[in-house]
Amino acid sequence: MAYVGIKLGSITRFCCWVLTLLFVAADAHDGVAATDGDPKTAVGKLCINPVALGADPSGVSDSTEAIQEAVRDAQWHRGSAAPGVVCLPAGEYKLTRTIVVDQGDVKIEGAGYFETTFRPVGDYGDVFYVAKATPAPFIFGVNFENFRIYTTSNPTQGAGLHLNQANSSVISHVQVDGEFGAYDIESCYHIFFDSANSVGDNSNSGSYGYRFHRASNNALHPSEDFVVNANVRGHSAQSISYAQIINDSDGIQFSNFHFGWSSGAAVLLEPEYEGDSIYGVFFGNGVFDNSRYDVYATARSGHAGPMSLWTFTGVLFETSTLDAFYADAPQLSNVTAVGDQFVFNGRSALNIRAGKRFRFGASIFSANNRFGKGASHVELSGGVSDVNLDGASYSTSTSKHAVPYNISVTGDADKISAHSQTFEGAANSDLRLETSGKHIYITTLSTDKRLPVNVRDKNRNP
Repeated sequence: MAYVGIKLGSITRFCCWVLTLLFVAADAHDGVAATDGDPKTAVGKLCINPVALGADPSGVSDSTEAIQEAVRDAQWHRGSAAPGVVCLPAGEYKLTRTIVVDQGDVKIEGAGYFETTFRPVGDYGDVFYVAKATPAPFIFGVNFENFRIYTTSNPTQGAGLHLNQANSSVISHVQVDGEFGAYDIESCYHIFFDSANSVGDNSNSGSYGYRFHRASNNALHPSEDFVVNANVRGHSAQSISYAQIINDSDGIQFSNFHFGWSSGAAVLLEPEYEGDSIYGVFFGNGVFDNSRYDVYATARSGHAGPMSLWTFTGVLFETSTLDAFYADAPQLSNVTAVGDQFVFNGRSALNIRAGKRFRFGASIFSANNRFGKGASHVELSGGVSDVNLDGASYSTSTSKHAVPYNISVTGDADKISAHSQTFEGAANSDLRLETSGKHIYITTLSTDKRLPVNVRDKNRNP
């Protein structure tokens, strides 16, 4: 009998729960309780359907107000029984102004990656803007899933998704094409991107796929954000300015990615405000390609904020018209590239003009210099120190003498280590030492040329 009592109590509670859901569904302003049968509905969820509020899935009429109303109805607030999900059926939805999300715990979900499409019309700025009405951190749990934002109007401002001081949001299986920016991440914590892509052209200067930054010098630093399975590039060669911009970071991780096809850099790392820092950036298992620079790290004049702890592991740098990795920021330190780096088909694989503590050991540098002849595989100059190239190998792809030197060390570069090198194919010599630095350590495993030519550093230790 005790067992029966427990089961009856559970059944009673279950019935009360079902009745509660029915009342919520009835009160959810034309809410839709999705069931089964139609694969384009959110099965088993309570949803607010913007089509029931007047949204037009044919793309003819303006759906902005209906979708905005659905978002307002779905947003959670104290005492709310809102279902929290805006479910958009398959179709194309015309938008003419920004959809604002200013309360947390809401999800905007389409019927599929390319089943549900938002088509912004005009140059009005952000398509979705997520932020509290008052600038107090944070807005929690605003999620986006299974839709595409697409325009061919070449806008000059705004982003597909703009998150400002958001926390604990998930953006999954979303594609933003043709916007000035795809994903604008401003002072956000714990944002998770999975298959959030952008493969579309925008020829306006400064256009980008992802941007991590702050709104002002007093705003919060973006922190602990994650991007996985991302394909961000122009539709045609170099048809966006940047695949990625990082102006400020307190920890960002990118895994399984493809960034490139940009006229500026695949990744631009440049502080914007005086208090900006770019700290704790990780790139793993990905490709940078078909850009003017693959990775461009610089700082504005007078900026002294830290730029440190960058890691590249298992990354392919491919086909930059200038340098694969360029850095001229004096405060840049602690860059590590380990685990099968392949760098080829550019002007210089590494062009480091300032900074300290770089480790590019065991990397493979291969080039045919189809675009920018005249630069070496590795160029170290200016105030560079503590560079480790141990175990690297250097070769050319098609032209026997595609580079004048494999390694060029000039200026006051110091503390350069290149043990166990495999050299091949330089036009002049494998190593150029024209530096006042006193701690240059070079040994080789194999070479097809003599070492070195043009040596002024009498303290080198080959």
